[in-house]
Amino acid sequence: MLFGCTLTGVWELLTSATGSIPEWMLPAPSSIVVHVIDNADLFLVHTRTTCIEFLIGYATALVLGVLWGVVLSQFRIVREASYPYVIILGALPAAAFAPIANIWFGYGLVSKAIVAAAIAIFPVVTSTVTGIQTIPREAVEAAMLDGAGGFVLVSKILLPLALPSIMIGMRIAWAGAIIGAITSEIFGAVRGLGYAIQFGLRMSRVLDIFAATGILSILSVTGYLILRTLEKRFSVTMWVSK
Repeated sequence: MLFGCTLTGVWELLTSATGSIPEWMLPAPSSIVVHVIDNADLFLVHTRTTCIEFLIGYATALVLGVLWGVVLSQFRIVREASYPYVIILGALPAAAFAPIANIWFGYGLVSKAIVAAAIAIFPVVTSTVTGIQTIPREAVEAAMLDGAGGFVLVSKILLPLALPSIMIGMRIAWAGAIIGAITSEIFGAVRGLGYAIQFGLRMSRVLDIFAATGILSILSVTGYLILRTLEKRFSVTMWVSK
């Protein structure tokens, strides 16, 4: 936090106070804030659109990623057959998939959510597999001796014990979902923060670009802090329960 405040202060000093850097190249933070306030209704629409898109994609990635990770961790044949496709998703650039998704599913909400989910699902799958595979075998065998099996074993034993690892994947997936949604908007949309960046680039509106980028940064940091807080609380709860 201190580093961020210091960096912002230096930025403001170099751009606004001294005027050594022209505004068309790097606008002052104060100018960006004023621009957002003056166009609050417009940026609210863009922000709401992007949030809906990446949150749907993020939720989809969490559900499908955890389910996929559980299946991969429990069935070796499935893991060997489908894990290469997980790697492909992890290596898939959003800029490569976004235009295809726009062609297949249109330029609306569906294509943006699909790209967001596709980019976010990889860390969820891999963290779920890693978390389950690192559970002590003795704990699993003890639960099975007590009659736990199938859904009960997964929901009561495997997922709770693997949750610390899964939450690491959730934090990474949050940023991935935002990147996926924004990239898809840049390649074709009528609203959203990615559209605002693309519009600002076409019309040489530097303030639009920096304003949208600043809002995206806030969304990314806010999500990270929320998930980090939840992870710490869960860790404390798990420690107390022991």
